[in-house]
Amino acid sequence: MTKVFYTDITKNNIDYNKYISLNRKEKIKNYKSEQQKQLSAFCEILLFDVLGEKVEILYDDFGKPYIKNSDLFINFSHSGNISVCAISDKPVGVDVEKIRTLNIKIAEKHFTDTELNKILNNEVEFIKYWTLK
Repeated sequence: MTKVFYTDITKNNIDYNKYISLNRKEKIKNYKSEQQKQLSAFCEILLFDVLGEKVEILYDDFGKPYIKNSDLFINFSHSGNISVCAISDKPVGVDVEKIRTLNIKIAEKHFTDTELNKILNNEVEFIKYWTLK
């Protein structure tokens, strides 16, 4: 069974450093903005909140996270003001994207001509295709 949890970080006013692992603290040091740090931290806080305890997160050879000594697979995503955590008994992926103006240079680099024709001037289609990739 797969479950997905999310939070709007603008509605949370806590010191996230109390609730995240040392690995997450190291990871978020690389983010430039406080908002990006909060988004990443709240992914792990969602996991803690759902499971009721801190767990050790490990990564497989492909960089996919899972919980040590369990049969649980996890995945995180964040964008805009939303942090998301997916938990499953099988490998899982989750993605959230803030709908924004299409960046044609990014689109030209990552999409085929057929896909480009479908997404030009349509941000929703762009996000749909981007998320699927």
